[in-house]
Amino acid sequence: MAVAYFQIAVIVSIVATWLLTRKQETFWLRNLVLVVALVWTVETLILVFTIKLVLVQFFTIWGTWLVLQKLSRQEIRIKELESAIQKVLPSLPPNAA
Repeated sequence: MAVAYFQIAVIVSIVATWLLTRKQETFWLRNLVLVVALVWTVETLILVFTIKLVLVQFFTIWGTWLVLQKLSRQEIRIKELESAIQKVLPSLPPNAA
């Protein structure tokens, strides 16, 4: 059960970092989730010696990171499309569509 709690802690820390930094404009703050994932990876390599647990941990870390990257790309794409729509239809208020 401790392994499951540890995986939940990893996911919560990565998602919380993403939620707190996803609207930031600076390069380092936007990529802080990657830094957190790398820290968890190094911590896993140092502290975990069973290959099965290492694989579970890596899958949890990088699976969470990949899902959040996909969500981030979708948010960026939505903003780009909203900007393009406003250029084509400048007379409409932002939330009229």
